[in-house]
Amino acid sequence: MKKIIIICFLLLSSKNLVAQEIKNLSFILVVDDEIISTQSKLTFIITTDTSTENLSALYYPGTLSLSKSDYEKIVSPATKTIYLKYNSTVYLDGKSTYYDFEIEYQKAWLQDLYNILRIYDLNSKKYKKKFEPLSSTKNYTFELSSPNSTFLRVRKK
Repeated sequence: MKKIIIICFLLLSSKNLVAQEIKNLSFILVVDDEIISTQSKLTFIITTDTSTENLSALYYPGTLSLSKSDYEKIVSPATKTIYLKYNSTVYLDGKSTYYDFEIEYQKAWLQDLYNILRIYDLNSKKYKKKFEPLSSTKNYTFELSSPNSTFLRVRKK
């Protein structure tokens, strides 16, 4: 009986060692004034002096979930740049629209209590009249709100 108890204990202990710790961040993603209400995969692209690495994260409304080890890589002093990449296909009125957004992110934003990231697709007339694109190759822009910082774009008159 002792052997069975010891074996059960060892099996349960090893399962906990293999299980990956998860870091959940309070995060809301809004595209064109619509909260993304489906589970989506996001990618963090981090660059150090010697390498570039893609780290997967899972978004569902209110939460951005990634492994604790990936989170530590992102906020590490060795990380020089961080990009958050979001891809999605939206079907509306029989038409499909593909979104491919890549946002330069800051470590401080990830360490904040929550983030609300608003992305505006400038292919829409509504937003094209209000904002300038991030660059000539990126026809979108973004704003971010969090308790310690708010990043808003200048709006056209």
